[in-house]
Amino acid sequence: MNIKKLSVFAAALSAAVMIQAAERNPWTHLNFDNDPEDFRFAIVPDRSGGDFRGAFTNALKCVNMMRPEFVMTVGDLVQGVTTPDRLTEQQIELTNFTSKVKAPFFYVVGNHDITRSRPAYPLHHEDSSKVWREFYGDRTYYSFKYKRCLFMIVDTMSGRDSRKNQCAITPEQYDWINKTLADNTDVRWTFIFMHQPAVWDSSDWKRLEKGALANRKYTVFAGDWHSYVYVKRNGRDYYALSVAGGCSAGNIGKANELMGVEYGEFDHITWVTMQKEGPTVVNLKLDGIIPGEYLTQATTKSPVPHPVVDIPADPKVAEKMQKLKVAHDAKLAEYRKAKAEKAKKAKKAKENN
Repeated sequence: MNIKKLSVFAAALSAAVMIQAAERNPWTHLNFDNDPEDFRFAIVPDRSGGDFRGAFTNALKCVNMMRPEFVMTVGDLVQGVTTPDRLTEQQIELTNFTSKVKAPFFYVVGNHDITRSRPAYPLHHEDSSKVWREFYGDRTYYSFKYKRCLFMIVDTMSGRDSRKNQCAITPEQYDWINKTLADNTDVRWTFIFMHQPAVWDSSDWKRLEKGALANRKYTVFAGDWHSYVYVKRNGRDYYALSVAGGCSAGNIGKANELMGVEYGEFDHITWVTMQKEGPTVVNLKLDGIIPGEYLTQATTKSPVPHPVVDIPADPKVAEKMQKLKVAHDAKLAEYRKAKAEKAKKAKKAKENN
């Protein structure tokens, strides 16, 4: 059959493809999913309570492999609740880790980053706030815009200082939230990041939901609980993330052992894809993200020989592959022999019947 070939230029917005097309083609369509307004970012959750399983540094390695445009967090990236000197050491350790992340990395205050003051530790909040300022400046809440989306970082520890009646969000920050929302009514979506999801049931937050947030498209992310849960409030998506190295919330006495996905306890990063219709949120388990170079012929434990080897070839690997081939061929011959004998016996039994 003669098929007239057409030279098709598929201008897929930010990219283009040159391809020979015909009446029938070995592909589904050429509508590439690459709108220049689309973007993707990662969220790294808590590591507090022990920093177990090497999961936090693994999460940062996974982020680098996935190559998001930037990285968000939901607080508690240090163990905290300690002396200023020790907290300084923890922040040095943290910044050494995050300095290796290729994408911009945005910090959020958690209750281990800046601690609540209490009778036994009346200056805990002030001391940990001072350490925060030494590393990250005066802002504990802030905002930025990216591709016509507003990102708001809320500090749920701002009012948990030595004041008599502590609060999650101070009146000053509450006013800032309202003003920031009022100044950015033209954005296509708003993303809000905070540490403590318990704030969602506070009177101040409910006022925001009924007021400045009421007619806005937005999504909220938090941490703190170390137990993943999705909540729908007023038609909006709210996510409390699990951990990336943090301790178990429910496995009493075994803090280093997470209970599993069905309990909301798993090491992960959250991956958000923003498109015209809104964000898509997925969670990537850290033990399910495997680098392409994970297994080589030298390190694999597979009993199957691979006839294609590196160039230049490693003599030890070549010898290993040859031994595997001999062993594999022997097992295969043994299996075929046993299969043939079984078939022969079955045939004979059938004839006797």
